[in-house]
Amino acid sequence: MPVIAVVAPGEPRSAVGYNLMLLTSLIARFGAIKVSETDVSEGLVAAENMASQVGIHVPTELNQAKRLANQLIDGLTVVYGIGNLSGMALRWKSQINENGKSWAFAESLPELLHNSVESFHGAPEIGNRVTALLLKPYLMAPELERRYLALMETLERCCIKSHTIVSLSGGPLAQSLELMVLGDHVSYYMGLLNGLDPSKIPNIDFLKERLSDSGDC
Repeated sequence: MPVIAVVAPGEPRSAVGYNLMLLTSLIARFGAIKVSETDVSEGLVAAENMASQVGIHVPTELNQAKRLANQLIDGLTVVYGIGNLSGMALRWKSQINENGKSWAFAESLPELLHNSVESFHGAPEIGNRVTALLLKPYLMAPELERRYLALMETLERCCIKSHTIVSLSGGPLAQSLELMVLGDHVSYYMGLLNGLDPSKIPNIDFLKERLSDSGDC
């Protein structure tokens, strides 16, 4: 059985670039997807450009990640992924949990239109603290665009705060890498705003130790 070893420093969530590109290359070689050298170069440029815009030395008034972190802190974040960014919503959610030490959940469009929207009217004290983040591709199929607009209208009718984050023009890889860098920085700044070290995971460490004692981990 072939094995691909990922040799990268830091936590698994910090090595996502290694994992993503290795798996992308492997799946492309199987012929399941098409990824060219141009796609990879475009993706790296997109990631580097975003990193230069949201780094720690960029002041808050010019830093999208810092401003968003300030808006999300002390609330509950629901990340909605649309189209080819559906999986990216889960990445944002897990990073806000681990790095940001904050509550977050993730869902995808159009699935959330079949169930989650019915929760918008419930528990106003919770709804008042919710912010919906919509990760939107630069271009979408007309049917997804209609569903997106309907979701925005529903959020507005139910007085739920929302922000739409539109990816740059480019292929799926460039869009994903750009928003991954943005989301990771947002979660990092949320951890700092919570007065905690984003890299430390005391509850996960506790669970690993606890389950290891019982032979379950």
